[in-house]
Amino acid sequence: MHKIVSLLCITILVSCNSVGKSESIAQQVTVPKHYDKVDVLPNAVLYETALELDFIKTANERDAEFIVAEVIITSKRWALTFNEYGQIVARSRSASVIANKEDKCYVQNLVFEQKGDGESFNETEIVKKSNWKTLDCTILESKNPDNNCQGSIRKLSFNYKAPHSFSESLFILT
Repeated sequence: MHKIVSLLCITILVSCNSVGKSESIAQQVTVPKHYDKVDVLPNAVLYETALELDFIKTANERDAEFIVAEVIITSKRWALTFNEYGQIVARSRSASVIANKEDKCYVQNLVFEQKGDGESFNETEIVKKSNWKTLDCTILESKNPDNNCQGSIRKLSFNYKAPHSFSESLFILT
C-alpha cells in the first residue's frame, strides 16, 4: 500500500511538472512588438553638428534593434550635476532620435550624459530612454522633402557599418 501511494505521488508530481513546462513553452512564443504612434516631432532647439553626430554614434552603439540616422536636440543647455564641493561631475542633454527599419520610421526620446572629472568630460552615455514609437515618415518628408527617413532633417550623412562599428568619415551635405 505504501508503495502504491508513493507511486501515485510521483505520478502527480511528474504530471504537474509537465503541465508547468507546457505553459512556460506557450509563454515563450514571441508576439510581434506593438509601438505607440506619434504624429508630431519635437522642434530642434539647437543645431550643433559635432554633438548630433556624437549622439547618433552613442545611440547606435547601444541599440541593436534600430540604426539611428537622425537626432533632434530638444534641450537648449546642458543640465549640470554638481558634487558636494560644487564641482561639475556630469552634464546631460535631451534629444529625440529617429530611425528607419523595414521602410517604417521610429522615434525615441533619450537623455545623454557625459561624466566629468573637473577638467574634461568622458564619453557620452544614454542614461534615460523612452520606448520606441512609430512615426509617419511623411512628417519627416514635410520637414525635408528629400529625406524619406534616410538622413537627417539637416541632411546629416555618415557611413555606418553594422554591427555597431562607427565610421569616422562623417560629413555634412548642404
